[in-house]
Amino acid sequence: WYIARNTRFYWLNRKDINLVIYGDYSSNEKYFKYLKGLIKFKNIEFKGVFKKDDLSKVLNEIDCLVVPSLWKETGPMVVIDALAYGIPIIGSKIGGIKELISGRLRELLFEPGNIRELTEKLKQFLNHKDRYIQKPVKIETFQSHIDKLLVLYTELLKKSKTKGD
Repeated sequence: WYIARNTRFYWLNRKDINLVIYGDYSSNEKYFKYLKGLIKFKNIEFKGVFKKDDLSKVLNEIDCLVVPSLWKETGPMVVIDALAYGIPIIGSKIGGIKELISGRLRELLFEPGNIRELTEKLKQFLNHKDRYIQKPVKIETFQSHIDKLLVLYTELLKKSKTKGD
């Protein structure tokens, strides 16, 4: 959302860059219309919400994912999904985003709300894409995680019962 308000992003008006913005704009339609009116670049597109069934298609079409979150999300699914597809992430250095990102991708983290730093991280990625190519990360499913927790809790419960005898 910072793109239209800040002239630092006018460098995005290039033929070799396509910026596609997904998200639910319904919570603030007036602001969304304002932003859409400000952005006249043909290479910036607002696509709205996509269906869960289209996740694979969407992720296979992008070179990197930008997550400029201001909220301390503990388990940002969009980041987990991108990692599972091997997609580099440029994200806020906050909450679960900074916890999930490792290796060279940590170089692409920026302070939440810092437009100048986000701009630099975008340029850094664009100038050194090969540096941030990564293999897909094997992500544990929620069911697998729950199953492991159940085994752990069952073992702990058994141990506590034997100590009480």
